[in-house]
Amino acid sequence: MRAWIPLCLGALVFVTSVHAQSDARAGFLEAVRIMAYAHPATQSAARNLDAAAQDQNAARWQRFPTPSFQSLSPQGGAVGDKTNRLVLEQPLYAGGRIDAGIAAADHRLTAGQHQHLQVAQETAIKLVNTWYDWLRLKDRVGVQQEGVEAHRKLRQQIERRAQEGVSTEIDLALAAARLSQVQSELSQTQSALSATQEQLRQLAGEHLPMLIAAGTALQSQALPQPRTYWLETAQLRDPQLAKLAAELLAADADIRAKQGQLMPTVSVMVDRNFTGLQQGTRTWLQVSVQPGAGLSSVAAIRAAVARKESAAETRRTAELELRQNLAADLASHQAAREQMGVASLLRQSTQDVADSYARQFVAGRKSWLEVLNAVREAMQARLSVMDAQALLGQTAWRLHLRAFGLETSPGAVL
Repeated sequence: MRAWIPLCLGALVFVTSVHAQSDARAGFLEAVRIMAYAHPATQSAARNLDAAAQDQNAARWQRFPTPSFQSLSPQGGAVGDKTNRLVLEQPLYAGGRIDAGIAAADHRLTAGQHQHLQVAQETAIKLVNTWYDWLRLKDRVGVQQEGVEAHRKLRQQIERRAQEGVSTEIDLALAAARLSQVQSELSQTQSALSATQEQLRQLAGEHLPMLIAAGTALQSQALPQPRTYWLETAQLRDPQLAKLAAELLAADADIRAKQGQLMPTVSVMVDRNFTGLQQGTRTWLQVSVQPGAGLSSVAAIRAAVARKESAAETRRTAELELRQNLAADLASHQAAREQMGVASLLRQSTQDVADSYARQFVAGRKSWLEVLNAVREAMQARLSVMDAQALLGQTAWRLHLRAFGLETSPGAVL
């Protein structure tokens, strides 16, 4: 019976850890969502969406009567009252132009909705990439600072040995050069960290503390679903493809609207004259055709057809780019996972070697150059682990955002 206790405790710890990571992912995704929708680019897309909604409203009003009012004064010194005239025109048949215009406005509103989601998704991807870059650079600064300190201590040891005549001045000069090199690398990393931190601040705005609090609770990301799952899901739910599909339908509606200009318009006219000899109300049926100057209507139809073909090619291009980006992220994620395993083992082994060489150098069994190389290899191994961790997180979240957007999807990212 007691043999089951460790197994039960282990299972409890595993479930608790999984639940905690699920909460951490949900918290991070919520923070990214808030910042993405608060970004000025996303707010601009929202305003364009409001404009599209008003265009839809204006298109639907075309089914209603069109009023016009005229007030004419007597001309040429004639004596008489002003002529006040009100005319209402109610279209009965417009060759499909009104329905096509409403359909085009509906599709453009749908395109605006997907454009809003697309901008938010792109902003979220930038935010995630910048977050992991900032995290990677921050950790690199810490490792490189330790490397600078290790090189400084070794230079001091060589300096003392040079004073005692054990080491040459050339050894001391080379140690100083190695120290200057790692100090220069540290300075470059600190500069990149400052630039990335400013970029992160611009993207996150006032919500940066929320992002830091949510992001620090995350661990390495893994993708449980197969490759085809991510490819198919992303293509079905990608907002850019949905936007371009809606624009394609809007272009088709524009063709029908242009074709309707060649058809006659049938309207009910109500003319109310308030003054003069013709005072009263008249009602009649009006049939009119306004094909435009020359063959301009035919040219307009051809232009609309060309725009539709262009929209179709744009969508095919976007679909191809999406597949390429997904394939690249999946390959990078797999490479990062493999690199994590190798780099983690290498980090421990190189650190053990560096510690051993440092002890042997004091005892006189290793040269200072061997110690320097061992310290540098240990530092590079630690940096490789950090690079792999950052790439793992970036690719996992990019795939999640492209497949599921900014909404929480259980089990999408582990």
